[in-house]
Amino acid sequence: MLTETAEEAGFLLRVENLTIRIDQPHGGFLAVDDVSFELGEGETLALVGQSGSGKTMTALSLIGLLPRQARKVNGEVWFAHRRISSGGKASFKQLRGRDIAMIFQEPHSALNPVFRAGTQVVDVMKTHLRVSSKSAKLKVLELFEHVGLSDPIWTYQAYAHQLSGGMAQRVMIAMALSCGPRLIIADEPTTALDVSTQLQILRLIKNLQEQHRFSLLLITHDISVVSALADSVIVMSGGKIVDRGDVRQ
Repeated sequence: MLTETAEEAGFLLRVENLTIRIDQPHGGFLAVDDVSFELGEGETLALVGQSGSGKTMTALSLIGLLPRQARKVNGEVWFAHRRISSGGKASFKQLRGRDIAMIFQEPHSALNPVFRAGTQVVDVMKTHLRVSSKSAKLKVLELFEHVGLSDPIWTYQAYAHQLSGGMAQRVMIAMALSCGPRLIIADEPTTALDVSTQLQILRLIKNLQEQHRFSLLLITHDISVVSALADSVIVMSGGKIVDRGDVRQ
């Protein structure tokens, strides 16, 4: 068991011996098997691997969003000065959205289809910050402009089905930034986009990280994305880490 906090050890995030089991009617299997890694302030770590390698399951465990059939059977997770793996649902609820935010790979699925895009970001801010509805709306409009949405007012009023893939992903990035997180988890953030929009989103994420200095945990199978964004890389296969190193390697 760790005797020092993540910050004392020089890391924002520290994962030790994480093991996640998927339970099935006729048995089960380890989706994540004894995974350990660290992430520093302002750094980008890429988790790379094929579908089913355990990279997304690893990330979801960090914010308490494991699917019902999955359960953590071993491991410790430290974020900043707290051991979040032992804090229960309340601990994850406090962290999720405020200190740790996530950008999902399917932005249209991540947005609620029955609420306007802007009000969904406002709701996130009001959940985690002491802010009025008016102040939150003004901040969201600023964020929409900040992430490159050409008509923030129209986007604020739009529903998910009215947004292109690139616009929806920019809304999700604005939502992730809205509470000033120290860590953003990006799960295949460009998979659902066309090639030209992928490049725009990658440049946007890189520029925003340089401006806001958040740490980034990037989940992908695309080596071009890794080379564009990451400082270091972990390769996963069958739930295990099979290789790791500097991105230049």
